[in-house]
Amino acid sequence: MFNLIRRDPSNLFTSLRKELEEFDNLADRIMHFHGFPTLRGIEAPAFSPSLDFNETEKDYILALETPGMTQKDVKISLDSETDILTIEGEKLQKEEQKDEKKHIQEIAYGRFKRELCLPKDSNKEDLKASYKNGILTIFIPKLKIVEPEKKRIDIKVE
Repeated sequence: MFNLIRRDPSNLFTSLRKELEEFDNLADRIMHFHGFPTLRGIEAPAFSPSLDFNETEKDYILALETPGMTQKDVKISLDSETDILTIEGEKLQKEEQKDEKKHIQEIAYGRFKRELCLPKDSNKEDLKASYKNGILTIFIPKLKIVEPEKKRIDIKVE
């Protein structure tokens, strides 16, 4: 015989309400990160500069968009134990004029921190950085890996 258990429907709705709230929070974080109005209202978007990571024969090249900032607003560091390159800074908002009214604000401001794990063949000792026209470029030279010489072994016929 089957043993039927009656479930309280209020528990089902409580559980469903909790799951929907978690989904709303996730959707808010995604929308907020991309600068769109969130489900709970319009908020200032999180500031996270876009980056490109490219590779040439000799270098890895990391370019980070930082318009409205100077090189003094950005700090670059490398953790030699974990090989994690950290780029952090702050884009400050200009002071609002007393006679100005904001109607739309799409420009993102605030602190940011980007972390990247460097490739194994990176020369961590010779990193160089430059800043021009709002683009921070970091050059990460590759280590020169010398291929071991292969010795050919002749096969004798007996």
